[in-house]
Amino acid sequence: MSRSRIEPEGAAMASHDELKNPNPRGRILEYAEFIEDQVARARSRIKSNDMFRAILWMITVSLGVIFLEVILDHTVELPSMARRLILFGGLGTAAVYAFVRIARPMLLKVNTLYAAKSIESTDSTFKNSLINYLQIRDDAGKVAPSVLAQIEARAVADLSKVNVDDVVDQSQIVRLSYALAAIVVGICLYSWITPKSLLDSARRAFLADVQRPTNTRFLNITPGDKPDAPKVMTGMPVEFSVETLGAQPEAVTLFTSRDEGKTFAETPMTVGNSFADPWKAKIDRVPGKLFYYMAGGDGKTRTYELEVLPVAIVEKVSLDYDFPEYAQAPRREGVEEGNVEALQGTRITITAFTNQSARSGTLDFGPRPPVPLIPVQGDQKKLTGTFLVDTDGQYSVKFNTVDGQANPEPVLYDIRVVKDVAPTARFIRPESPTLRPANARVPLVIEASDDFGLKEVKLHVHKNGEILQKAVDLIEPNAKEVSKQIQKTVALDLEPLSLKVGDKIEYWLTLRDNSDLQPNKLETPKQTVEIQ
Repeated sequence: MSRSRIEPEGAAMASHDELKNPNPRGRILEYAEFIEDQVARARSRIKSNDMFRAILWMITVSLGVIFLEVILDHTVELPSMARRLILFGGLGTAAVYAFVRIARPMLLKVNTLYAAKSIESTDSTFKNSLINYLQIRDDAGKVAPSVLAQIEARAVADLSKVNVDDVVDQSQIVRLSYALAAIVVGICLYSWITPKSLLDSARRAFLADVQRPTNTRFLNITPGDKPDAPKVMTGMPVEFSVETLGAQPEAVTLFTSRDEGKTFAETPMTVGNSFADPWKAKIDRVPGKLFYYMAGGDGKTRTYELEVLPVAIVEKVSLDYDFPEYAQAPRREGVEEGNVEALQGTRITITAFTNQSARSGTLDFGPRPPVPLIPVQGDQKKLTGTFLVDTDGQYSVKFNTVDGQANPEPVLYDIRVVKDVAPTARFIRPESPTLRPANARVPLVIEASDDFGLKEVKLHVHKNGEILQKAVDLIEPNAKEVSKQIQKTVALDLEPLSLKVGDKIEYWLTLRDNSDLQPNKLETPKQTVEIQ
C-alpha cells in the first residue's frame, strides 16, 4: 500500500521505531484520527455494499418473475385473478424487502466493532489489535496511557497493511450480476425465438387492458380506440377493418354485441387480393351502443366499445299503479317494468326517462286514441301521463326532442288485463230435493265468497214462478266492511206460506260483487222443497 493511502490527514505516517516509541500526545491524536477514518470508511463500504446487493437482488428477482409470468402467459394464458395475485403479492413483498434491507439500513449505522472485525478478516496477520484498541479506548481511564499508546500503535501498524476498500465480500454481488445477465440473455433469446410479443405480456402482468399475445397478431384496428377516429351515428353503417401479422389466419370473424357483452353475433370478414390488404366487414345499421372484437387463427383482439352519437331514445319507464277502489289494494310506485299486468280499472301513471330534453310526447296504443305525455317541470328529460287498464293490447312511448328529433323504433310494451273473478256460492244443507211438512222450518246453510268482496247476496223463494216471500238480503246494504266470504244459516219458515201436500217450492241465491266497473253477478242453481 502506498504511503499516501495510509497517512492520516495532514500528517506523515510514523516509522516502525516511532510505533514502538510513540511521540507524546500530538502523535497519539494523529493515530486516533487515522483509525477513526479507516473504520468510518469500512462502515460506509459495508453499508453501501449491503444496500447495492439488496437493490440488485430485488431487480434480479423482479425481472425473473416478470419473465416467468410472460412465458406462462404465452403458454397457458394466465387469468386476470392470477395476474392480480402475482402483481399485488410481488409489490407487497418488494415493499417489505425494500424497507427491511434498503430503507431501514439507510437510517441505521454499522456497528463499529463489526466494521473492525470485517477489516481484520481481510488479513490473517491481524491479531485483534484493532478490536482491542477500540474496546480499551472506550474505557481508557482504567488503562495506563503508555499501554494505550502501544495498543494504538499496533493497530495503526496493522491497518497500514490493509486496503479498507476491500473489507466487504463482493462474491454475492458478482453472483447476482451473473444471474441478472443470464435473465437478460434469456429474455433476448426467447424474444428472438417466439413470434409472440413479450411487451404485451409484460404490460398484462401490470394489469394493462391488452389482449394476450398470439402467433397471429392484429394491428391498425378500425374504428378501434383512436381519439381522432370519426364518430358514428346511431342507425348509420360502419366499416370495421384489421391488419394481421405473424401467422396468417384462414379466416377472421367480427364479433359484435348489443347487450354489453352478454351475447355476440358473428360476421365473417373479407380480405383483399394483396397480402397487405386488411380484413374488412360492414354493419349496415349500428345500434346506440356496440361492443366488438375480432378473432382469427389463435389470435383475438381485446373488446372495444364503439362510440356512437346518441339518437333520441327512451332510457327507461317507471310505472305507478292506482288500483280500483273495490280492490282495496295500496298504491304501487316506481315499478321499472314497461309491461303492464294489472286488474281491470287500474290507473297507470307512467314516467318516461329520455336521453335528451323532450318537447312533447304521446303514448301510442295502436288503433286506440293516443294519450299525451307532458314534460315534467324543471326536468325536460322526464315525460308523464296516465292511462286506464281496460283491454289487452300494447303501447309505446313516442316523443320529440326540443330540436324536433323523434325517437325511432320505440319499444313496444304489453298490456295484460287481469279481470275480476265472479263470486261463488252454494247451499251446504239441505240436499235438494228435500221433503218437508207444510209447517216445517227448513235450515238453509249458505256459503258465498268473492276475491275482492261481496256487495249483495239475496235469497229468493218462488212457487210455480210466483214470489212466495220478498227476497232476503243476507248482507246489510250499508255495511261498513266488505265481506269476501260469508257462511250463514237462514231458517225458511214454510208455515206462513200456506202450502199444501204436493206443492213444490224453489229457492236460490243471487250475488253481486263490489266491482266499480261492471259488477260480476251470479245466480245459483234452484233448490227444491216438496211438501209431504
